[in-house]
Amino acid sequence: MKEAFQNIGYTVDLVAGNSLQRKKAIKNIKSEIKKGVYYNFLYAESSNMPIPLADTHHFPIRLLLDYNFFRFLNQNNIPIGFFYRDLYWRVDELKKKVSYLKFIPKQAFHWLEWYGVAKTVNHLFVPTKSMAKYFPTDWPEERFSALYPGCEPVSSKISKINYKNNKLKLFYVGGVKPPYYDLTPLIKTVNELDGFDLTLCCRQKDWEVDSHYYSHLNFDQVNIVHANSSEIVKFYMEADIFFDIRKPEGYLQNTIPIKVIESLGYEVPLLLMDGTEAADFVKRENAGWIVENIYEAKKLLNKLRKNRDKIVDKVNHIGKINKKHTWKKRAEKAGGILKNSAE
Repeated sequence: MKEAFQNIGYTVDLVAGNSLQRKKAIKNIKSEIKKGVYYNFLYAESSNMPIPLADTHHFPIRLLLDYNFFRFLNQNNIPIGFFYRDLYWRVDELKKKVSYLKFIPKQAFHWLEWYGVAKTVNHLFVPTKSMAKYFPTDWPEERFSALYPGCEPVSSKISKINYKNNKLKLFYVGGVKPPYYDLTPLIKTVNELDGFDLTLCCRQKDWEVDSHYYSHLNFDQVNIVHANSSEIVKFYMEADIFFDIRKPEGYLQNTIPIKVIESLGYEVPLLLMDGTEAADFVKRENAGWIVENIYEAKKLLNKLRKNRDKIVDKVNHIGKINKKHTWKKRAEKAGGILKNSAE
């Protein structure tokens, strides 16, 4: 987002890093404001850890540093936008997975973060509008907006989908831990079809922990890979379809994973299960196919393998619409809302 704001003409002063680094950056910015330097707004993003615990040691050594900075900006009429990335701490089924020794103090800091945000932030950004159901307290509808992830479109999709004798290449990247990330439906579907390969990309440590869950499955047509953000480009460029037909579960029904938008950047159509915000997005953008069950997925994949022009049509369409979902467009949306909130 820093680069995206710069690309649309903003000069960006960055407050990031550990609490000591943020303290120094905040001190410099306060000094600039006192000298008369004008700032249009502050755009901030949360992590999955409450702000006071964000240092690597997770001790709240500068408990109110960021909230006091927000209050200073309020006093100087500088609007604040805050992207609230994750509200998992409000989800009952996920609370049960954390021990009480960690759960109780962490919850307290999540509440502190929410209180600080509620008292100082002008506009709240969330991954989807439906995540508002998890807000801890009421929040005015006119003061929050959905802000999807962004992508960087490739110049052209290098695809082998026109080669009739080649297998179709399916690609999945993400978690592997059940029940939320139970990939059994993906693997079983590929096993029951001819002419497909599935590349399954996940973090190595996640696979080491959870691979035993999948030990009863056949992996003849499945390739497990572990790739960082630069290495993953190769797999997107080789993929014909992004494939994720897990059964929608709980909290994740309300999110738009970054990999959904990332796929558009690489002009890869998506095949998803219905019943999620991500599936609704794909429908609206005509960026792939949505199925109700595994039977429909198998039937559709066989049709696409025999008629690959339908995939070509989707690739061409995505190449036209993915410019709407760049990081630059995301920054323009956030910046526009925050500038309007100052008027």
